[in-house]
Amino acid sequence: MKASYYIIRVVLLAAILLISQMLYKELWWESDLKEHADILENLQLVQDSVDAIYFAESSNFTTSKTDNDLRSISEMLDDSIPTLKVGTVEKGAQHARIYHSLIKRIPDDSPVKMVIVTMNLRSFSADWIHSELESNLMKSDLLLQDRPELLNRFLLTLNFYDNKRGAERLRDLHRVWKEDKINWPFDFPYDNIYDWDVAMGNGGWLNEDGSWDMPKIQLGTQQIKQFGFDIKEDNPRIQDFDGIVKTCNEKSLMLVFNILAENIDAVDSLVGEELVFLMKRNRDFLMERYQGQNVLVVDNLELVRDASFTDRDFPTEHYDQRGRMDVAMNLRDSISEILQLRK
Repeated sequence: MKASYYIIRVVLLAAILLISQMLYKELWWESDLKEHADILENLQLVQDSVDAIYFAESSNFTTSKTDNDLRSISEMLDDSIPTLKVGTVEKGAQHARIYHSLIKRIPDDSPVKMVIVTMNLRSFSADWIHSELESNLMKSDLLLQDRPELLNRFLLTLNFYDNKRGAERLRDLHRVWKEDKINWPFDFPYDNIYDWDVAMGNGGWLNEDGSWDMPKIQLGTQQIKQFGFDIKEDNPRIQDFDGIVKTCNEKSLMLVFNILAENIDAVDSLVGEELVFLMKRNRDFLMERYQGQNVLVVDNLELVRDASFTDRDFPTEHYDQRGRMDVAMNLRDSISEILQLRK
């Protein structure tokens, strides 16, 4: 009698949870997705009708006011390979953690056979990793996990994700800038971002009359913050990209990492060859790490010239139509070669 008493209650509880899950998914899940993780809808729109999915942030869709061709990089790529139908999953400020969660949700019976993932050097920086945007991204990531939707919503209510306040993130950011040492193979006066940034921010660029050149100081110090570091194996983005490799291997998906073009011209002219050296070394690190893991790594780092970058007061991967076309055609050439080899 006592055993049956508990069995009945366990069954009732399971029934209540099952019905609650069904009701939540039917009535409220879609609205929660739209509010916190609408990028999943991007995936659902293409996952059953394309051969390849291009995962990207704003580098893909940002255009210039002078553009006549407003196609995104992925649209240009799609148009250039007739035998490969390319769909797009995109949203500004996304990074590899989100892409990985989305890739895990591609159905096993999907026709998708290739995944193309943007690899943004800035996304490895402490400035991005400890950004105030991270809380919202981690909220989105929680809802993307392959668990019952009601459980994800319950965990969201409990703030069961990286939900640090802005002041905490700022403290973490400054700590990393001071403690994360740069391994220079030559003499250089600064071995961390913090000291380098402070030194250049205090009159590192001057006007002809000796006054501080504030526009150059603003841009130059941002370039240092975004690129003045070594990518190491314990970097969270490395862990995310490693996870993408593992998941794509498990799903038998061809994987392409698309190293985005940075404004090497502007960095060289404003900060100098030392920062360019770090950017190239980080590119080399990524290529050496992933090319041997059944991954096609396409290097666009130095491909786009200064005139094609649309933003002038902050380093971004936003290009005009010529820059987007250069990246798309470099991708086309590399992917076409692999497709030809695999025929």
